[in-house]
Amino acid sequence: MSQKAKQKNETNVTETFVETFWDQFEVALSRISKENDERSDAYLDAVKQMNKFSGDYRKTIRGLYQETRSTNDELVKGISSSISEKLKREPSQHSQELYKQWRDITNKFEEISLTPLNQTFDMIERIEKRVEQNTEDYIKYSRNRRKAWSSVSNEYIQILREQNKQAVGRIEDSFRTFLRTGTNN
Repeated sequence: MSQKAKQKNETNVTETFVETFWDQFEVALSRISKENDERSDAYLDAVKQMNKFSGDYRKTIRGLYQETRSTNDELVKGISSSISEKLKREPSQHSQELYKQWRDITNKFEEISLTPLNQTFDMIERIEKRVEQNTEDYIKYSRNRRKAWSSVSNEYIQILREQNKQAVGRIEDSFRTFLRTGTNN
């Protein structure tokens, strides 16, 4: 094999090594970016699943409260019917007013007892929705920021790749020159 062919073959091996190094570096960057996206999606999915579970839990509690409320309504109706029967036996303007006040008191008591529960559940739902929205916004922001920097990084990588090839080529040429001058002496 001639000297030039041998030199060209050695240069191709070196360039292949440099290209392989930078290709692997770019693949690693791509893999990291993909893993970040997958991790972000998994986190967002976990937040959504947690919110869904929490919502189902609140529905269960509301269902239990509704059952308790139904039982209380039945008790109130029983007591009211008892009062109502007494009032029917002894009808008067005063007794009708007393019956209406009794119904109003039971309705107000139920409303007052339900208000803290509803307010708490509403507040929890708003907080959960806000956390989910903030998470989505942060993920979008992070991805956009990464895309913006990715184009700049890709340009730098291309520049570094070319500079690395040139530096390796210069080192090889210097080494060959050194060997040639060393063998001539």
